[in-house]
Amino acid sequence: MRDAHAQPSGNRMIKITDHTGRKHFVSIAIISDIREVAETAGGNGIRAHVRLTDGREIHSRDEAAQLARAVNTRKERVRQGGGPSVSSLATF
Repeated sequence: MRDAHAQPSGNRMIKITDHTGRKHFVSIAIISDIREVAETAGGNGIRAHVRLTDGREIHSRDEAAQLARAVNTRKERVRQGGGPSVSSLATF
């Protein structure tokens, strides 16, 4: 079963890679917060926790600062009425 947050559509999405390597295409509208992980415990590769508005969390390999920049860039492009397609999203 596919989660609605994992389906790419439009330019209001960012790509987040979880700690298992699975890619999630997440709408910037449902990202509640992004938290940096201070230390990588046990070498699990988790660098950030991304909390969604429905309470779910993605334990991400991506750095929190990179994700925050990607969200801010998408928001700015949406405000300007344009932006890239999902196929040109930055890879982290």
